[in-house]
Amino acid sequence: MAPCVHARAQAPAPFSVRHRELADQRGRPPRHLAGALAAVLALLFGCAASDADAGAHGAIDSAGDSSSAHATASAATSHAPPPPSPSPAGSHGTADAAREQSVMPAQDTLPRDSVADLPRAVVDVRIPPSTGRAIRVGPRDNLQSAINRSQPGDVVLLTPGATYRGNFILPSRKCGQGWTTVRTDLPDDSLPAAGQRMTPAFAPRLAKLVTPNTQPALKTANPTCQWRVFAVEVTGTLAKTTLQYGLVWLGDGGWRDGGETQTSLDRVPTDLVLDRLYLHGTPTLNTFRCLALNSGRTAVIDSWLSDCHASGFDSQAIAGWNGPGPYLIENNLLEGAGENVMFGGADASIARLSPSDITLRRNHVRKPPEWKGVWTVKNLFELKHAKRVLIEGNVFENNWADAQAGMAILLKSTNQGGTNPWAQTADVTFRYNIVRNSPQALGISAAPDQYTAAMVAVPAARFRFEHNLFENIGTYNGTTNGNAMTLTNDLSDVTFSHNTVTFNYDEGLFVMLEAWGAARNIVFNDNLVGKARYYTIMHTGIKVGTESMNSFAGSQWSFARNVVVGVGADYVSWHPQSSFYPSAMSEVGFSYGSNGDYRLSSASPYKGKGTDGTDPGVNFDELDRWTSGVASR
Repeated sequence: MAPCVHARAQAPAPFSVRHRELADQRGRPPRHLAGALAAVLALLFGCAASDADAGAHGAIDSAGDSSSAHATASAATSHAPPPPSPSPAGSHGTADAAREQSVMPAQDTLPRDSVADLPRAVVDVRIPPSTGRAIRVGPRDNLQSAINRSQPGDVVLLTPGATYRGNFILPSRKCGQGWTTVRTDLPDDSLPAAGQRMTPAFAPRLAKLVTPNTQPALKTANPTCQWRVFAVEVTGTLAKTTLQYGLVWLGDGGWRDGGETQTSLDRVPTDLVLDRLYLHGTPTLNTFRCLALNSGRTAVIDSWLSDCHASGFDSQAIAGWNGPGPYLIENNLLEGAGENVMFGGADASIARLSPSDITLRRNHVRKPPEWKGVWTVKNLFELKHAKRVLIEGNVFENNWADAQAGMAILLKSTNQGGTNPWAQTADVTFRYNIVRNSPQALGISAAPDQYTAAMVAVPAARFRFEHNLFENIGTYNGTTNGNAMTLTNDLSDVTFSHNTVTFNYDEGLFVMLEAWGAARNIVFNDNLVGKARYYTIMHTGIKVGTESMNSFAGSQWSFARNVVVGVGADYVSWHPQSSFYPSAMSEVGFSYGSNGDYRLSSASPYKGKGTDGTDPGVNFDELDRWTSGVASR
């Protein structure tokens, strides 16, 4: 294992140059970032050593990558479901509707104004009723023995409220023989219904799996197939002074020196469902992550993942780097200190593998602000190596500058250990999300982490951001920056349309650009940006506004029909003249702007002035439908 060891960033100066040691869990000596530029980029976009479990080695990609080898679930060229109806917190509608929206392909009705491809496969979470035995396991019985003697079609029933201590393994099974379920022995009607999120309130009734050591409480033998774990609590008990390696492992990283075996696709566990789990650390547990997701055809649904944190190391609620997908992560509470959710961060050990066909839908992704100074913090969502990713209807909140500069969402291509030259983050669709309470909102970089000749990666490309609300950006939890969007390197095909950005900081900047290559096809259209500083587009060393855009992307860019509040009168002429620059929020004509509702009133001078004839900014009716009931309080 080789996660990063971090010194905390100097807030509120997130660009300060600091050489940070990169430690390796396998005992290799630490390395230093080379040069001031590398240190600045590392602070903004991550570190050069593995952020997840390292020791995984792969081979170069070909035109047909391994990401599709296990993606044999229902496929469609586009499959965005219609947004769910409003529902209570932790819910996404009725049980049938909730499950159907994850399973059934539907026509994507959003305009395809960028080239981002949607996931090509979805995970079917509808499991047939059990046809086998009920194997009841008492509090003093041998749980591993019961799991081992189960057969496809059986249900292993754990005693409500009982604690099972150990490191349990889901043994090898062949696909196509039927599902095996491990669950608490409670009637379904006494648990959250399908589509309702598990919460800690149910913990006294759940059976509990507890790891007493550094190893996971539950992991798969590789390969295995068709396991469902339902209505179970999983946690650990180590003191903060001992680093715990993760609570649940689905698959492994292929680190042969560490006894891991997943170095080819035929070793990947697949068809796995984690349903209504309470998976958590403790206030003092120092763990890499709650869930390592290195499998195929896997769903994590209706669950509560909390207290997933570490000090001095990266930690996540969910991280994956050596599994092909597809993945469905839907209707969960996800708390992680380093990165709440991350794909990439260590090299895949399987030749040509890229984690792919990932759907992250209607999750509440948050960091408790009281973690500041206790656990090492980076961002809320990060992609370093992932393809065809759909992020929709989520609420991301609470991030601050610590081991990074306070970027809430971070997307880039990274060949983490130098053995995955095919590594790329590409085809990412981010829509109908709320991102709030962060010094910075979004960073996209083509391939910033090339610290050695071996770390070459394929530049990130094809991003589509539509109808997202970025609010309360600029300063949070005692740290300050103010950049809403930061784009660096030779990016291509990036579209931001119909987003709304509001700042809580007078020096907020809408677009920050840094280029060491030729970006192309960069589109900022139909966005609404609340009052910020007296200019809104900046490239380091270049005149702000239009010249900055030209320096970044030549003639291959658009900045049209945006409403950007607060640009100084002397600077308006420096900016693209196809957008609008009111001097004050009162000139925009919001319906309820003072209450955080930034719909345009019928009297607004910008009503219907988008390039498509609709209002600039978010379609709030649709955003409300997507995010209603997502945040757990």
